[in-house]
Amino acid sequence: MHQILGRLAELETIGVVVPGIENVGPDGSPSTTQLRYFPDEEKFEAQRLENLLKQTGLSVRLEQPSGDFSGIRPRHYEVWFARQALDMKKRRKGPL
Repeated sequence: MHQILGRLAELETIGVVVPGIENVGPDGSPSTTQLRYFPDEEKFEAQRLENLLKQTGLSVRLEQPSGDFSGIRPRHYEVWFARQALDMKKRRKGPL
């Protein structure tokens, strides 16, 4: 988990805003970890970010939700962790 959080922090050095983690609970988590991007023209950069996350050993899938993206800031990406990806009770004890 430290490696994943470190990799997310590294993204800030290339201009990607990493606001933090919001816990949506087990009912709001997807079944697989997703990297969500919004406008079509940001797909290429999203693929680069996906590759960076995969280098940490994280199994992640690129996803473009449907909807109106006019109110979303440029280069806005969201990582939605699967329930099992953050199940720290099974991985190790102690703080992140």
